[in-house]
This record gives sequence, C-alpha cells and structure tokens, in this order.
Amino acid sequence: MSVYRWICCSCFAVHIALLGFAAFRDSFVWTETGALPAGIIHWHAGRYDIFRTSPPTYRMLATLPSLLLEPELPGVLSFSDPRRRNEWDAAREFLRLNGASSRLYLTLGRLASIPWSLLGMWVSARWAHELGGVRAGLFTMIVWAFLPSFLAHGHLMTGDMAAAAIGVAVMHCFVQWSREVKWTRTIFLGLLVGGAVLFKTSWLMLVVLLPCLWLAIRFFEDRNEQWCWRGSCLNGLREGGHLLFAAMLAVLTINLAYEFEGSGRRLGDYRFLSCELSGNHERESLNDPAWRGDNIFSGGALAALPVPFPRDFVVGLDLQKWDFQRPRESYLRGEWREQGWWYYYLYASLIKVPLALQVFLAIALISSVWRWNPEEFVDALVLLGPVIAIYFLVSRETGLNKHSRYVLTALPFLIVFASQCFAGRLRRQCSPGNEVPLHPNRRPSILRRFYLRGASILLVWLACSSLWIYPHSLSYFNESIGGPMNGPSHLVSSNVDWGQDLTYLSRWQAMHPQAKPMAVSSYLHIVPLEVVEVQSSGPPFRRGSLEGNGDPAKNLAPGWYAVDVGHLRRKDGKYRVFDQLTPVAMAGYSFRIYQVTEDDLAKLTKAYADPRTSKLPPTAMLISGR
Repeated sequence: MSVYRWICCSCFAVHIALLGFAAFRDSFVWTETGALPAGIIHWHAGRYDIFRTSPPTYRMLATLPSLLLEPELPGVLSFSDPRRRNEWDAAREFLRLNGASSRLYLTLGRLASIPWSLLGMWVSARWAHELGGVRAGLFTMIVWAFLPSFLAHGHLMTGDMAAAAIGVAVMHCFVQWSREVKWTRTIFLGLLVGGAVLFKTSWLMLVVLLPCLWLAIRFFEDRNEQWCWRGSCLNGLREGGHLLFAAMLAVLTINLAYEFEGSGRRLGDYRFLSCELSGNHERESLNDPAWRGDNIFSGGALAALPVPFPRDFVVGLDLQKWDFQRPRESYLRGEWREQGWWYYYLYASLIKVPLALQVFLAIALISSVWRWNPEEFVDALVLLGPVIAIYFLVSRETGLNKHSRYVLTALPFLIVFASQCFAGRLRRQCSPGNEVPLHPNRRPSILRRFYLRGASILLVWLACSSLWIYPHSLSYFNESIGGPMNGPSHLVSSNVDWGQDLTYLSRWQAMHPQAKPMAVSSYLHIVPLEVVEVQSSGPPFRRGSLEGNGDPAKNLAPGWYAVDVGHLRRKDGKYRVFDQLTPVAMAGYSFRIYQVTEDDLAKLTKAYADPRTSKLPPTAMLISGR
C-alpha cells in the first residue's frame, strides 16, 4: 500500500473512532431531542408538519435503525397557532414514554449520521487533489479528521454535517459539469442540488449561485480564447438549458421527498408569519398570540400563481424566517442585545476555528493574489463563492445570533481553498495518474523544504489544539481568547453548552457520592434529568431569585450545586452570585460544580451588603469527567 493510501486510511479510521466515541459519550443536544421523535413520526405517520423549520431527510435517514426496535411513539397534536413548534411537545412525550431507552435510539441515530462526515472528507480531499496534487489532498484529509467543528457536529443527529458534505459534493459536481457539459452530469447535478436543499433549506441559494458562477467561468474562459459571438451564444443557450433542466430536476426531487403533499397550492392561499411575506413589519406584534399571519400577495396578480414546492416546505421556510425576526436576545462578549450584530458569525469563526487553519487560509489568499491569473481566479471563485454567500445570508439575520453552526457548511470550501498552500500552483486539471509524487526524484529547494516543515508544524498544532479538549469539541475555542475556559465570556448557547455534558455530570456524581443532594440548572431543560442519570434535588434557588443586591443567604442554602454556563451568563443576572464562588470542579466545559458552605453564605451576605465590594473572578477550575 502506498504512503498516500496509508495516510488516507489512517485519517478515515481516526475520524471514525473519534466520532464514534463521542456519539456514545455525549448527552442529547437541544435539536436532537426534537429530531429523534420527528424522524420516527415521519416514517410511521407520513406527517411532515412536525419540525417544519428543517427538511425531514436527515431525520428519516438517521432514525432508520431505531425503527427496528419499535420505540413508543408520542401522539402529535395540531395547534391553531401556526407558530407553535410541536416538535418540542413530541420530544417531551417521547422522552417520557421511552425513558432511558431514548439514549439507545439517539446513539443509533448518531452512528447512522457519521457516514456523512466521511463523505464530505472524501469529496473535499478529491477536489483538493485535483486542484493541487497529493499534498493538497492529504492536507484536506488531516484537517478534516481533527477539525474541532467537525468532531463536534459530525456525530450529532442535527443535519449540519450532512448539509456540509452534500454542499461540497454539489459544488465539486458543478466544477466537473462546467468542464464538460453532458446530460449524465446535468442529471446528477440536479439530484444533488435537490438533495442539498432537503438537508438544509439555505442551500436554495444554489439556484442563484450556480448560474452566476457558470457565467463567471465562461467569461474568463472566453477572455483566454478566441471569442466567437455565434458560437458563444449557441453554447450559452445549450448550457443554460442544461442548468434549467437541473433546477427542474431539483424541484422534482424536493417534491418526491414530501410525496407532493400540498405542492402546487396557490400563493394567495398561504398565511405567512415573516415580515417580508406577511407585510407585517412591526416586530413586537410577531409574538402577539392573537395574530395568525397574513399574505402580502393576497388580492394581487401573483395570488393565483401555483407554488411548485410542498406545503410543509413553504410553511417551514416562512416559520424559520419568522423565528429569526421575532424579538430575541443575543449574547456576544458579555453584552446582550435584541437585534444582534452583523459581524457575529465572522467573530465566532475567528475564535472557534483553529488558528493554524486561519494561518493556512491567509497564506492561500495571499498566494492567490500574488500569483493572480484567470484560471486560478476561477478556481478560487468557485471555492470562495459559496463561503461569501453563506456568511452574507446568515449575517443578514441579526434577529437571532446564537449558533455558529449556521456557517458550518462553509468550512469544507475553506479547507479545500487552504490546501493550495501545499501545491505549486492551483491547477484546474490534475488526473489521478498525473499527480505530483510524494517523494519526487528532484529534491525541493531549501526554501521549499523549510516551508513544508513549517506547514507540518502548523498541522500538528491544529491536531493537538483539537485533541487537547476532546471529546468536548463543541466547547472548543482557539488560543486567541485563551481557549475554552474563556469561551463563555464571548459566546454562549450551542457554541459552549448545548446539553452535551449532562452525561459527564452524571459520571462526576457517580465518582463523588458524597456530593448529595445536588441542585442542578441545565440548559437542556427539555430532557428529564433521570433519563441521563443525573440526580437533582431541583433548581439551585429554593425560592425567588436574586434581584439587585439581594441577600444570597435568603436564596441559597448550604449544599452542592451544578450550574451550566448559560445560566451563569443570563441577562437577568439571577445566577451572578455564583461568580463570587470558586467552583470545586467542572463537568465538561459547560457545568461548574460548587460546594456552598455556611461560611460562603456569610461572606456573600457581607459582600452584598458592601456596595464597594467588587465581584471576585472565578479561579482555576478542575475539569472532570473526561
């Protein structure tokens, strides 16, 4: 076996092992609680009006193994309020009916989701290989195998990793199609585009992005060749027809997944919730229980226009848009704001993506500009075009800044683009038999050898930085802010704590039986703590909440407390009293464990009585349950 194949197989094996271990160890995350029962209900009842905000494909594929075990199904109710998210009602009922067995169904769904990450790794490495040769392909596989974001989401049953894999497969297929337009590739491209939308509705942007990239590719090609008006127009009409057919095939694929339910419904018959489609731009009224939506198209010329998408797909798009627009609080760097920040996702990427990969991206960008030529520019445009579109779309939605995972689909393209650091030039054509060998007969120059050694050190740094906090990859933050210990000071919610560390809290309790009773506050309040074997005496405060400079002794009692970082950063400051206590341990990176004594309460009472007393910062904490 060649060195190249040996390294590839090793990357696959390591990535599978890391994802598989995390699949067994992590607790539920918020989205999985609704996705698990929703996927099973899709199969049994054929209903798609549950979890409408995302297509059902990834849930149905992930829950296939669970169907063999015949779990107890909840009865899904229909509500008059179109804003009611009935997947969370189904989640509570499913967890109540199945109890501890729910974790078995979750694990099976996670194991069925891991192949999507392997698909993304293979497609990205192949694309990088075609562009830059063997070293570029190997770089892509190594980065993919150890990237914290992929280790955090690659095993989750949330669809983000599947959407990233299908997205990069679509763009790679589009590149092959642009080199040789023929019907087999057109059909495959249309099926892939439809599949990408069925995994994440934001991939609808491909309908606009792909034609724009096609025009850019042909424009730069015509500049390098002898231009013929007649030939270019005829060729453009032919290829435009292929793209139109691919778009029609994508729409057909989406309808097949929904069994054509409600497809072709008149546009004027819908009642929309989002501002753009309902015409209601008063954000405060979006949460009014008496408001049932409106339609800006009703009574107009477009009201009779048939919508070529299924009803639940259209309603889900509108509901997702409304969810971003309704009044919500967002957190960034210690500040809470209702309308969020346009640069939220850019900032989150800067502190969540390993610094080594950022260095590679900077080198690749500088080298592309330095060695500019039309051929390399087109390749860079195809890679960076989806990235720019993804960041632009999510940055416009400032109503809900909570989840950096919304830009996860951009990472495969950034990795492939960064892989050109290991290539002599960014080549559009490099067949498997024409690649640069790993050990060429002619030795590289001294400068080239120094560069390759430095790049290898960066790769080792990336892997070590990721493995240092594994399996708590969801809480990863790079060294620019001091690592995951300082992460909650910058971001909260799924960026740090999505409920994944409840099993580590359970293990800590099993290792410390003296820590009883323990009051637990958890971000994942939808999951009964007994399902994840966490013993709790109730919420931390026995009555009321701390307001202003209230006396903590009236709200807290001596004992053990486990508080998640989301509650510690709450806007109302209800849990800020714990900032003056030193945690004795941590479960993962999201739970702080405290032992409150009578002396602590006396000190807190004295501190709150003196307005000049400043809050004491948390000291170094012990990470347990690893």
